[in-house]
Amino acid sequence: YEEHIELLESNTPENEDLLADSLYAMGNIFAGMDKNPDYELAIEKLMECLDMKKKIFGSDDEQIANVVYSLATVYEKAGHHDKATESLAEALRSFKMKQNKAGSVKVYHALARLKASKAAELDSLPERVAAIECYEEALKIRRQIMSLDDIELASMLYEYAILLVMNNAHATALPLLEEALRIQKSKNGLKDERVANILLRMAEVHVQQEKYDASLVCLEQVLFIQSSLDDDSGIDLGSCHYLLGTTYFARGDFPKAIASYLECMETKQLKFGGNSLECAALHNDLGRAYGKVHDFDKAIESLVHALRIRKSELGNSSIEYGHSVYNLAEIHLAKDKHDQALNCLSEAIRVYELFPDEMSEKVVAVLELKGDTLYALNDYDTAVSVFQECIELLDSSENEDNNSHGSSNACNEQAARVNHKMGHAFGKLGEYEEAFDSYREAISIFSNLLGKNDLRVGEVMYDVGYLIVSQGSDDICEKSLECFNEVIRIYGLQGKEKDTKVADALFQKSTLLADCSEHDEATSILDEAVTVYKESLGDDAVEIGKSMLLYGRLYDVQGQNDEAMTAFEEALRIFQISPGEDDINVSLALSNIGIIHARKLEYAEAVEKCKMSLKIMVMRGDQDQDVADSVFNIANILNDWGEEDEAYQYFQQSLKLYTHLLGEEDISVANCRQKLGVIFWNRRDVDRSLQSFLGALRICEQEDEDDSMLASIYRGIADCYYCKGEYDQALENFAKCLRMQKMELGDDCIEMAEPCDFIGLIYQKKEKYDEAMNFHSKSLLININHHGEGSKECASSDFQIAKVLLASHKYEECIARLRNHLGTYCEGSDDNEEVAEVYHPLGLAQSK
Repeated sequence: YEEHIELLESNTPENEDLLADSLYAMGNIFAGMDKNPDYELAIEKLMECLDMKKKIFGSDDEQIANVVYSLATVYEKAGHHDKATESLAEALRSFKMKQNKAGSVKVYHALARLKASKAAELDSLPERVAAIECYEEALKIRRQIMSLDDIELASMLYEYAILLVMNNAHATALPLLEEALRIQKSKNGLKDERVANILLRMAEVHVQQEKYDASLVCLEQVLFIQSSLDDDSGIDLGSCHYLLGTTYFARGDFPKAIASYLECMETKQLKFGGNSLECAALHNDLGRAYGKVHDFDKAIESLVHALRIRKSELGNSSIEYGHSVYNLAEIHLAKDKHDQALNCLSEAIRVYELFPDEMSEKVVAVLELKGDTLYALNDYDTAVSVFQECIELLDSSENEDNNSHGSSNACNEQAARVNHKMGHAFGKLGEYEEAFDSYREAISIFSNLLGKNDLRVGEVMYDVGYLIVSQGSDDICEKSLECFNEVIRIYGLQGKEKDTKVADALFQKSTLLADCSEHDEATSILDEAVTVYKESLGDDAVEIGKSMLLYGRLYDVQGQNDEAMTAFEEALRIFQISPGEDDINVSLALSNIGIIHARKLEYAEAVEKCKMSLKIMVMRGDQDQDVADSVFNIANILNDWGEEDEAYQYFQQSLKLYTHLLGEEDISVANCRQKLGVIFWNRRDVDRSLQSFLGALRICEQEDEDDSMLASIYRGIADCYYCKGEYDQALENFAKCLRMQKMELGDDCIEMAEPCDFIGLIYQKKEKYDEAMNFHSKSLLININHHGEGSKECASSDFQIAKVLLASHKYEECIARLRNHLGTYCEGSDDNEEVAEVYHPLGLAQSK
């Protein structure tokens, strides 16, 4: 071109035009050299060209616009963005004035690129919006003038789509990317770098739209294309493997997700450094994936690494830091480390609350999870407070978003779910009215949103029924049965009559009917429950074991010991083979088996099984009333077996446990003291026996205990006072014993015979013979009615009547009764002490 310029002989207009063309060409060459482009010289040449063209053609000619456009591109390359923008605006004005649509497209495209570059440099949303508007205009004009597809159009579509993706307009970007892909493939084939990058952007959009099958197809094609190109191709393999990891994670293929994240990590570390925020994001996602495959050590290691980087680079008040803390909480929850999880959740909430506009929904979700965690830690009070805070936030969010029907429904559904959980927590606190209010609110919301026959309404209704049972109200059976019947109805309407929740409701119904002594109906309904459980869960499911326990209880209460034993043993078998099953069910089955053995007088087996049950409770660290009850039960069996010394140890231990758990004034403490009173009596330790009986009496009188237990205690006290010779006290307590027995068992119960005889003996000692005669005669009549006249049980009363007759100077009657006594009760007996005791008063009467 320099030779060409030197050959031009004159400055004629024709020569000047040729000279300008050469300057134009030289300017483009200086700007476009592969090595060491000289933008300043290029600008100089293009400015000279522009001046000449303006002199020849004027300022508004299309040739001027083309030169200005080229000058603008050089300004952009030289970093003079403002001058580039001004030049492009001038070129656009000229092209539009001349209605040069092709030139307008070219300028709009250049403006769009310029704005996009500036937006990326400054992270400026306004610049990005301006770039998008330029792309829109360029595409609109181009589609008006050109029907043929070319690489330039594919580039324009691809660049425009990238901006839309950055602006979260994924639905708008996808068809543009699909069109760009079609054009690029048709021109260059599949194995093309730009094709791979378009596919990569399409995969990104599919991931955002949660279309993971589509994203996987795109990403697999990217890897195929990359394998056929040079290693130094411009395909972002790091992004490809990251999106693959995200896709596999969403599809539940966690091992492949981990492998993809690790591939990405190598690329990211080389590109950004091991302690970069990009690597922190990757460590965070890798930790979540490790958590899903239960590799918790690696999960925690990755999440802590992410947390350390984010805290160092962004501080402990960034959203990214909050995400890592939250993900760490999820891992602790998966490990049942609720205390550590609670700390992380509280920290995540602190961070998210710093960003109310962006993270309000996340705050509510994390608060709900915090409430769940507190519930698992048995901190029901704090759980209720957190759930209430959740509902308040949801209410305020609903008021703010009342124009969005979908958002309102989501808030309402979450509010129903949280109310449901809050009902659980109130129930655990024994605050039944509050629990019912929460359940009622949950049912109301679910019914309004989803219909009254939705399964979630059934789920809450089941818990309402269970709460009624826990509350123990007077009409417990009727109300709770109504709830469980409603659960069964709802699930039936939804075609879920074989769902385990239906079986659960049937099981609860059976339990209630068993408590109401409706044994046949309870058994029939339990049969239905077991059928559903077996179809859904198999023959050896834990639920079948629990059903066997209920079968055993139903058989037991009806006196069918063998059937009860079979059911309890089957329950034990199932519990023992069930992985992860709570040992308490094994303990319960063993205890019931032991009780059946005791009832069959198989005391050795009974004690063995009950001690095994107790050992399980102790090894679990249980220190509740069930442990005390188990100890007391073993003591009773040992006592019945005649192992009084060991029974004494167990009664003492149960007394200690009951006192610690329930306090000195509980009826269970009274029961223990009464049993210990009997043992002390048998040991002839009258003072300690009396002390124990009096302690039991004090509690029973405060608790308004049933007459049968009071009768036993009064009898024990009376025996002690009688033995101590304190007859007035003995008489008073024997009389109370009789009164209780009469009220409890009737006027002619066999239990009254012995106390009547003792009262008669006291009256003999007090020389009140008429009263003595009345009570001995009453005892004799009771024994005759129950055992028959002349039975050995009548002997004592008959003999005491003879002694009263002797003391009353009724000698003839005394002699007749004693002779009859010898013939009836002593006929054929060896000469023994009892016979001698009869001959002695007989001799006295005859001497009189």
